[in-house]
Amino acid sequence: MSIQNYYFLIAGITALMFGIGHAVWGQRYILGDVRTSEIPAFTKHMLLVIWHQPTVFHLFSAAALIVASFSRNEAATYPLAMFTGLVSFGFFLNYVGTSLARNREALKQIIPQAVMLMVYLGIIAVGIYRG
Repeated sequence: MSIQNYYFLIAGITALMFGIGHAVWGQRYILGDVRTSEIPAFTKHMLLVIWHQPTVFHLFSAAALIVASFSRNEAATYPLAMFTGLVSFGFFLNYVGTSLARNREALKQIIPQAVMLMVYLGIIAVGIYRG
């Protein structure tokens, strides 16, 4: 078994870093405030669930892209990679749209992540078109 698409392998490793980073950063800087807040227990629970949905998505995307990097079946791997990129971009657009509507200052806090996301999406795109 050999690597068929190095771009997907790099994208998969990047998605793994996104998933781990999202979980660790969230636990440290966001979810701690939620746990200690006075909001109702169910609301806390829902915020924890919602926070970890992108984490789980990135971890599963990492696994899928890494497996895809070894596959010769482009008819299956290219749509999978495209879907992964589109959902990741959708998460980004949701954050940007919500921030523009509610808290423009929050946009400054994601500049490094936004740059890395664009690199990630570029790697996926190159993997699809040149893989």
